[in-house]
Amino acid sequence: MSRTWRGTALGLLFPESPRCVLCGGALAGWWRVLRGPELCEQCLAGVHAVSEPMCRVCGRVRQGALCADCQRESHVFFTARAYAHYDGIAEQAIKALKYQGKRELIPIIGEWLVETYVRYHGDDRHMLVAPVPLHPVKQKRRGFNQAEEIALVLSARLRLKTARPLARVRLDQSQTTVTREERLRAMEGAFALNGDFGADAVRGREFLLVDDVLTTGGTADACARVLFQHGAVSVHVLTVAR
Repeated sequence: MSRTWRGTALGLLFPESPRCVLCGGALAGWWRVLRGPELCEQCLAGVHAVSEPMCRVCGRVRQGALCADCQRESHVFFTARAYAHYDGIAEQAIKALKYQGKRELIPIIGEWLVETYVRYHGDDRHMLVAPVPLHPVKQKRRGFNQAEEIALVLSARLRLKTARPLARVRLDQSQTTVTREERLRAMEGAFALNGDFGADAVRGREFLLVDDVLTTGGTADACARVLFQHGAVSVHVLTVAR
């Protein structure tokens, strides 16, 4: 038996211990390699799930029926819901996907979206899943759009239709550290209808915007505004973190 075949045979008989896709820690049970990428128990414990009570519009937790921001200024979208708080392991996983290119996290993060959709939208399958687009320059630089990748997991698992009705037409710097007012101003005119999609395909439809993180809601509002301007009847938002 050649050295190559011997190594292959031994690998099949005694596979390496599976590792957590985020921290690299060993996972108990060699059979878990057959289940695809996973997080270890310690990492999973560091994901802080969003729970009630929350704002009925934006999903901000530990607020009344309507949070202070939503009382002060209405959002364009109908509702926004998220799987976890943007801290701990959820934040690490999102950053590892976006900035380190750890695409093996996509099925894990996508499943978080699936759980969130079922929790808040149940058996509703009428919405078109619309990932928030990246500007072409940023997408080329990153190599992929994380919102689109996790949206495809959601669509495949729940048999939802995916659409790409929006285009990012202005390239801006990251908006994660600016105020709500600054973010809203920065988002004006940042999105437009995707020329390949067409207004007729938007009119009368219900949309589910998918993104990795919701901060102030400015990006989601800008996207929703374009969809409503072209005849959409509802826009809801689903993100991994809030």
